[in-house]
Amino acid sequence: MFILQNLLLLIGFVVISIATATSDQDQCDAKLVETIPDGVTFEQHLGIKTIHSAFLDMIHGSKKSIQIASFYWTLFCNDTQHSIPTSCKKGEEVMQALNDALNAGVSVQIAFSGKTEDVDKNQDLQILRQNGAQIVGVDFPRLIGAGILHTKFIITDNQTVFIGSANMDWRSLSEVKEMGIYIQNCPQIATDLEKIFQVYWILGQSGSEIPTKWPDYLSTTYNMANPMKINLSGIQTKLYISNSPPELNPSGRTNDIDALTKVISSAESFVDIEVMDYSPMFLYSNISYWPKIDDILRSTVFKKYIDINFLGGHWRYSRKNMIIALRSLNKLRKIKGGGSIEVKLMKIPATEAQAKVEFSRVNHCKFIVTDNTLFIGTSNWSPDYFVTTGGVSFIMTLDSSRSNKNGDVDLRTLLQQAHERDWHSQYSTAIRDD
Repeated sequence: MFILQNLLLLIGFVVISIATATSDQDQCDAKLVETIPDGVTFEQHLGIKTIHSAFLDMIHGSKKSIQIASFYWTLFCNDTQHSIPTSCKKGEEVMQALNDALNAGVSVQIAFSGKTEDVDKNQDLQILRQNGAQIVGVDFPRLIGAGILHTKFIITDNQTVFIGSANMDWRSLSEVKEMGIYIQNCPQIATDLEKIFQVYWILGQSGSEIPTKWPDYLSTTYNMANPMKINLSGIQTKLYISNSPPELNPSGRTNDIDALTKVISSAESFVDIEVMDYSPMFLYSNISYWPKIDDILRSTVFKKYIDINFLGGHWRYSRKNMIIALRSLNKLRKIKGGGSIEVKLMKIPATEAQAKVEFSRVNHCKFIVTDNTLFIGTSNWSPDYFVTTGGVSFIMTLDSSRSNKNGDVDLRTLLQQAHERDWHSQYSTAIRDD
């Protein structure tokens, strides 16, 4: 009788768990979010929500906790010699929302790139810490000899997340073109991403070291080989979150570079890419050639006859080696009887005032969309970002035979439309061969 009672209790628990999981999954909602720089207009309006409004929604809607991993903090405009008051306002609104959350008793944890004592050098972080935020710096040069924490993500109440190219920077909300994904009411995804945040949090403690083996509670079962199967905005999807560098990956986590190359090589008919920087050579170390991305782009063209449209960013800080590398790829547009790579550069126009703002007016997106997959990351495409730099990516495929219950365009199709909008816009021009 005792065994039977316990068996019935177990069955009941499983049924309740399944029902709860199904309920949670049915509530999951995902949207693309972007920043279109002030003054930039496209002929096609896709109705994509702004990153600025997504940030405010997440922070205002938080009840218990906010966890933010970000490269740096410049929501106030005092980091540049020149600023634009209307643009600065958006960063100030996000800062105000965070302070309001702290005052309401919401726990705020922040991991940024650098030493924890660097908080004293940053006005944003100083104010947040004074109001109760817990803040740690992740010192990559000390931990692995080089690199930075280049990640950009937010988790609120362990159920809503943002992953994308936008830093906690006023320019990312108004002056720089960005792309991200915003997922609401999805504890399964948030819990998996939170494990990456906990890695940063551990490494941000005084005297921390990268362990030989990460604790089992930080491991994940969701990866390239075993993606999470979840109903997202009414469509059955398979997804996982990858991470870099490998030293920061507990058991089960897919390395970012492996996810990126798999997405490209798994395409069946096309690959559309937008990324600010590209180079098969290290940018920030003495190590030189590392052709993993270059090789997969070329082999995909030759072996699978895939057409690749590559849109790079072009601004005053673009490196000469990037232009040379992209010109080399662009030569493959002339192949006969196979696939091709065509390269364009997007240049964001600027007024006289906008042109004076440092590190601004650029396409900062980092995404891939193919006929079957959506990939949104936080890393530029040079070896440093996958070998010595912290970054994450969100990878999702969907069952195209299943329609969205709301009749909306699915995320993969919408990201493809965003790329086509950018590709054919007045701001994008073919790279010259010379």
